[in-house]
Amino acid sequence: FAVSLILVWFLRSPPRSSEAVLVPVPLTSYPGEEGYPSFSPDGTQVAFQRCPEGFWSGKNCDIYVKQIGVEPPSPLTDTPAQEFSPAWSPDGQTIAFLQGLSPDASSFSLVLIPQRGGRERVLAELDFSGSTNALSGGPYLAWTPDSKWLACPLPEAGQLALYLFSVETGEKRKLTSPPAEPSTDTAPAFSPDGHTLAFARLFYVGPKSQLYLLRLGEGYQPLGEPQRARLNHPDSFSPAWTPDGKEIVFASSAGLWRLAAASPGTPRRLPFAPDNAFAPAVSRKGNRLAYLVGRFDTNIWRIDLRGANHKPGAPVPFISSTWWEAGPAYSPDGKRIAFVSSRSGGREIWVCDADGSDAVQLTSLGGPAIQGPSWSPDGQKLAFSWEPGGNQDVYVVSAAGGMPRRVTADPGADKWPYWSRDGQWLYFTSDRGGSQEIWKMPAGGGEAVQVSRDSGADLPHESPDGKFVYYSKGWPFPQSVWRVPAEGGEGTKVLDAVHPLALWTIGKEGIYFFTVPDKKRHSDLSIYEFATGKTRKILTIERPLGAFFAVSPDGRTILYTQVDEGGSDLMLVENFR
Repeated sequence: FAVSLILVWFLRSPPRSSEAVLVPVPLTSYPGEEGYPSFSPDGTQVAFQRCPEGFWSGKNCDIYVKQIGVEPPSPLTDTPAQEFSPAWSPDGQTIAFLQGLSPDASSFSLVLIPQRGGRERVLAELDFSGSTNALSGGPYLAWTPDSKWLACPLPEAGQLALYLFSVETGEKRKLTSPPAEPSTDTAPAFSPDGHTLAFARLFYVGPKSQLYLLRLGEGYQPLGEPQRARLNHPDSFSPAWTPDGKEIVFASSAGLWRLAAASPGTPRRLPFAPDNAFAPAVSRKGNRLAYLVGRFDTNIWRIDLRGANHKPGAPVPFISSTWWEAGPAYSPDGKRIAFVSSRSGGREIWVCDADGSDAVQLTSLGGPAIQGPSWSPDGQKLAFSWEPGGNQDVYVVSAAGGMPRRVTADPGADKWPYWSRDGQWLYFTSDRGGSQEIWKMPAGGGEAVQVSRDSGADLPHESPDGKFVYYSKGWPFPQSVWRVPAEGGEGTKVLDAVHPLALWTIGKEGIYFFTVPDKKRHSDLSIYEFATGKTRKILTIERPLGAFFAVSPDGRTILYTQVDEGGSDLMLVENFR
């Protein structure tokens, strides 16, 4: 449930002229992270989570209240625990929040506290220890308009469903039932009249996140099943209602958007909010909007695996800027490196020499976000995935630049392409068959063939001898790595407990991977050796890791992505209507 877990894609939408003149100003600017803003009913105060040393530091996070225009904010809680996702009751009397009860984030308390501070009351204990799911995609709490009930996600049969808790009696009532495929119902938000619940349904196979609307009757009883808001948008989460109940403001992996609640369709982007804006909150009075802006600087670091005395050298910065860099990929001859960077304003593919010099921008697509890249065996082309119209497809671009060519056109989501060793095939992940599997198609175009038969298969890599295709499962949780014959068939598990973000890659000698972070956020770079079938630790990385890494063709060098600076601030927009 940290800001850093939110995935990023890009989408563009025409701005609304009346919104273009709105100017956001910092609401907070403190060290560390602030998140989950929630307005008081009169719009003059904001409750929020503050983590002075960052959420992942292991240090405590507390709930603070800030009077707008007044410094400093006042701590509402002061405990060693992690406290997050405050929600201010509509009657103004109470602030609810979640409090962690265990270091592994497997149990929480739902806590109520008077808005001016005082004695806390635990409304419910939430046990996630037996669940394969976890909290993600907040905020997590929502009050009913009469301040009598709180909505919150709870584990149920391997999923997360939304429940109501009575503030007076503690009674628990079910609101939603997620579908059988792995998913989470989260980020509830009641319309001002209490007749509709908006929430995000996060999928771990297929589309990442979609808004749903649940009609409610007397006593907030569900009227039928929730309906997906059929908006032309690749992902959407964290809904917030405007005071008149006519529109919903929501976050995506490309900024903040708004859409009509009565007839959802094409949303309109809020032009003042950057791509890394999340968790919007709209005041009931005062025409104010608050939201979180993430501050992340990820760079590519280098490890010499054959340093002095044949031991790995210390990691050193390699490809860096004040912007986002990630996803390095070596060319087959080891002379060039492709990577994704936002240094030009949007996330594009760049190519540099093997020593990190002479970086050149290869694509100028302007978003949505690019995923990849992957080199062809002859080093002449790069494959990547892109979703310009809300549908993700595989594209190929010349390594010398030029216009990319789309090679898949299925209504399903096609992503993470990977070339076969002989250059004849492109493997990719797709949900075109109803579940997410590994597919392959002729590199020059033609009919795709399903390779895996293992729902949730992701991130294909072919073995050095071309006989097998390796893939992973488990996103967004710790990954397992599997393999299947290149011609297709049943998968066999090879590895467990792989870092869900840094992940794994294939080298000549084996599978290089990062382990799941420990309590100090340290991860081991390890190798599963093909020759012995055993795992060997290489070294430990003590900093948070970013997305993807690569091993050089000669096996001498590792490039990985590291989060060198992270944090978040809250922004405030006046006269938001």
